[in-house]
Amino acid sequence: MNENENEHDNTWLEQLATVHRLLHVEDNIADAALAEGVLTDNGIDHYRIENVQRLAAAKARLSDEGAPGIDVILLDLALPDSQGLATLQAILELNAGIPVVVLTVLEDEHLGRDAVSAGAEDYLSKSELVTQNLLSRTLRYAIERSRRRRAQARLSDVPVIAEQDAVRAAIKRDALDARVIPLRTAAPALFEQLAKDYQVLLINVIGTSAGFESDALGDGANAILDRLVEQRGSPADLIDLHAVALHRAIAGESDSAAAIRERSRTLVLTMMARLAILYRDRA
Repeated sequence: MNENENEHDNTWLEQLATVHRLLHVEDNIADAALAEGVLTDNGIDHYRIENVQRLAAAKARLSDEGAPGIDVILLDLALPDSQGLATLQAILELNAGIPVVVLTVLEDEHLGRDAVSAGAEDYLSKSELVTQNLLSRTLRYAIERSRRRRAQARLSDVPVIAEQDAVRAAIKRDALDARVIPLRTAAPALFEQLAKDYQVLLINVIGTSAGFESDALGDGANAILDRLVEQRGSPADLIDLHAVALHRAIAGESDSAAAIRERSRTLVLTMMARLAILYRDRA
């Protein structure tokens, strides 16, 4: 099959599926990678994800009339250039009716409800990103509710807060049976061993000039990923391993902690991409 035939087949497959374009406004690279991994691996909805790290960049993207339209916005309220509900308000002033799902750092129901009152479709805490169905369904419901309101050209008679509480309860009920048990809980001994292996890998990455192409690093990374796939580990498990190993690696290294964190970002993104490929190839 030639390149043109491949391109034609990919286009045809995309037409069969509903592809949503998501703008993820998030400055934390690990959280951005986690959300992308969960949504890419959800097997139900299909997303083309754009990530920006600043409110200014989000405003520029939404104001670009020549760029493809955005179907839904996943918005971190704590950005380097804007904090709290002011971040949401700035987005709502520009998004022309695009549904917004906000992210809170903690289980802050008050902030989430205030965001919905201010115009967001829904809210999630970052801890809820690890629940695959919850994130996917929250975004899907936000898109559908927004489309329904535009089609009807009127607001629902149900108060916004009451509607959102009912929808969140339904989503969580639907997702409960499919909730993935974290590897740390399901297999603590294996998690601890993989965390140690990841720490060795991380130290090797920091100490080598060979980068990520060296055989030693490749073998070490692939061994960890193979075990994750065997256990049906999620992108959240990989992020969890990374966080534990990074914390241990920088303990007592105050002078070089910033450099370690910087190099570790490339490592976790590289491994996230490899994990996605492994699941695709073994499907």
